[in-house]
Amino acid sequence: MALLGQIRKRASGIGIKVIFGLIALTFVIGFGILPNIGGPNKEATTAVIEAGKTKIDLSEFLVAYNQTLEGFERAYGGQIPKAMLEDFGLKQRLVEALKTKAVLLEQARLWGLEIPDAVLGQEIQKAKAFQTDGRFDPARYRATLRSAGMTPERFEEAFRRDLVTGWVEQLIDGLAILPEPALQAVFEALHHKRVFYAIELQEPGIPPEQLDETRLKAYFLKNKEAFRVPKRVRAEILAFEPILLLPKIHPDPKSVEAYYRAHIEEFKEPKRWRIAQILVKDEAKAKEVWRKITKGERFEDLAKAFSEDEASAKKGGDVGEVRAAALNPSIRRALFRLKEGETSEPIRVGEQFILIKVLKILPERTPKLQEVQGLIAEILKRHEADKLAKSMSDKAYTALKATKSPDLRAYGGQHGIGVFEAELTKQEQPIKGLGYYPDLNKRLLMLEQEELTSPIATSRGYCIAYGKEVEPSLIPPFEAVRDEVRNRLHKELAQKGRSALIERLSRALASSKDPEGLLRQEGMAYRALNPIGSGDARLEPLGELPPGLGPKLFALSRKTPVLEEPVTFGGKNFLLVLKDTLKPPKEAYQKEREHVLNQTQQELRASFLARFVRAFEKVHKVKVNERALERI
Repeated sequence: MALLGQIRKRASGIGIKVIFGLIALTFVIGFGILPNIGGPNKEATTAVIEAGKTKIDLSEFLVAYNQTLEGFERAYGGQIPKAMLEDFGLKQRLVEALKTKAVLLEQARLWGLEIPDAVLGQEIQKAKAFQTDGRFDPARYRATLRSAGMTPERFEEAFRRDLVTGWVEQLIDGLAILPEPALQAVFEALHHKRVFYAIELQEPGIPPEQLDETRLKAYFLKNKEAFRVPKRVRAEILAFEPILLLPKIHPDPKSVEAYYRAHIEEFKEPKRWRIAQILVKDEAKAKEVWRKITKGERFEDLAKAFSEDEASAKKGGDVGEVRAAALNPSIRRALFRLKEGETSEPIRVGEQFILIKVLKILPERTPKLQEVQGLIAEILKRHEADKLAKSMSDKAYTALKATKSPDLRAYGGQHGIGVFEAELTKQEQPIKGLGYYPDLNKRLLMLEQEELTSPIATSRGYCIAYGKEVEPSLIPPFEAVRDEVRNRLHKELAQKGRSALIERLSRALASSKDPEGLLRQEGMAYRALNPIGSGDARLEPLGELPPGLGPKLFALSRKTPVLEEPVTFGGKNFLLVLKDTLKPPKEAYQKEREHVLNQTQQELRASFLARFVRAFEKVHKVKVNERALERI
């Protein structure tokens, strides 16, 4: 379990960025592992998470899953066993992360937060991964995305969503303020420990008569669809990819200028401020710095001497250019009142205090054609490449349709077009070398033997498929699946037996004044476990906590002391019962107050964001398509 421990530890690093942020730029720069992402399609795709009008579809979930998995495997140098991933709870964590993302995106939509195309282009051009000698390099941009298997359109859409999500998080962060009187109560709530009993549950015995031939056949007839063998399709695919055609396309200067004049509003840069800051965590120190400024001391010198933000302090507080929409509301309001060269009084943001100096105000401007012609050329090249790929796919379809037995592999070899092979039994399967595209997979599963499809549009380009081998879906006879029927029925009966036991025991323990006596009377073997804190990842001596179990344990109370479901550790099932709650000693708070203040404030911000998301889950009526997720 050492590797799993490493993964949990690194979760605050790449893991959580991958799972919780889905930061497109992080993947391209850090790992280069953005797979072939299925982008927005005209036909509806399966939504796995919905928040108001915002949807996270199955393709995005699968991409996130694959990206996260590849990120972990790259970081730790090899394939991670499936059992370990299940213990880590990758799928469950992704569901919670994408619920958060959906809520933030929906709230951004309602607040009217949008990333203009010009701003998006400027942010992309700032990325060092796309620069050569400090300047944006269109060729490097294309090559970097191509090596990651990413189309520019899909990357930019993902990056746009990430920027919006970041803006909302910044706005929410400014709302998390912890009053001093509540600090100790929060500290106690976050740092108390709990002690639990562990009761090992034995597998309930199933009487033989409940698993006789008659009952097995009745169960099979009632649940026939559960035993259905899905349709299997083996197909060849020709893929016409616009990204591979880009080097052949060279827009002429007149086309670039015409596009610039037709879309000039999109390239306008909003008003910006170049600012410097002094950040301190103590109000008295903030006031002292403000007094020194009013007496004429240099802001730059005070920033170097007092600011607790090391990165900007080294530069005299200079943090560069900022836009109002990306700032904390309190700072934004102060900034609007300042002129060039003026400094704000201390501004409270959470438990920090910030003094802002306006170094320069940069008014809204429209960049000249020379400044954006590289970006426009890329846009035009993509449009032309898409048209060319569509034309090539139409021509190929006409030629192949005219033959008696279409040979896609031969045609691809003659014309330098990629040929892929797919073998599918369900829509969510990715195609080796191509990735997962909902519309393509849906069409493939509709293929008949020796059927040739017309061009199918995907975010990667256009595809033509040919059905090489098709096996229809069917329900096998009872004799062929008898063992599976018996196993399923046995599992269901055992689960019912465990549920009845847990319900009876829960009622008895909730009203008992002597829990240990009751357990002895019931003839159950139990033991008290080591105390566990809310942030602990292990429940000793049983082992690693399964995903999501910690919050459930700390939600138990005297009235509801028993966990509703048994928990598996080391292949054994245990029922966990609350024994006692241990509060931290008061002297611990007094001794480490400053450390507690900083730590608790950080925890509060994280929990405030979580509470915000939980509250708006109800407002936006967040839905999770469990049926779609079950098939993954």
